[in-house]
Amino acid sequence: MRRIERNWDPWETAWLVQNAHRTSLEDVCTYLGRSEASVKSKAKRLRAAGKDVGPLRKCGTTPALCPECGELRRRFAGDTCRACAEREKARRTMAEIARLGGDVAGRGSARPPAKPGESDAEAEDREEVYWRRVADAARQRLRTLRKKM
Repeated sequence: MRRIERNWDPWETAWLVQNAHRTSLEDVCTYLGRSEASVKSKAKRLRAAGKDVGPLRKCGTTPALCPECGELRRRFAGDTCRACAEREKARRTMAEIARLGGDVAGRGSARPPAKPGESDAEAEDREEVYWRRVADAARQRLRTLRKKM
């Protein structure tokens, strides 16, 4: 029995061109609802047509440079790594706290030290978790400050 083929929508093609290099092939297939063979084939046809389609990464294991921090990262949130995305959320929230007259000095949790023999992936996870905690604490301070106003 032959599978029913589905044409590629323009938004799917545009998304593939913009995000192929940022996430794993598995995640691209899941997001677009396409098979691995379909995504690979479309990327190959787009490259032949002169489109700049980044490399399709298997299982998110191939690291890429984050343009924000310059570190090799495996997981991305948009254009930057997840740690940079969380750091930016914390920065914006702290700027809002300062704008409302709140105190942001001396706040934040201690950054956990690197463990001996820690892999790059574990270090990346540790940094992401740290910045997520900082961002969550800043959001909570902002909520408290808004309630007091």
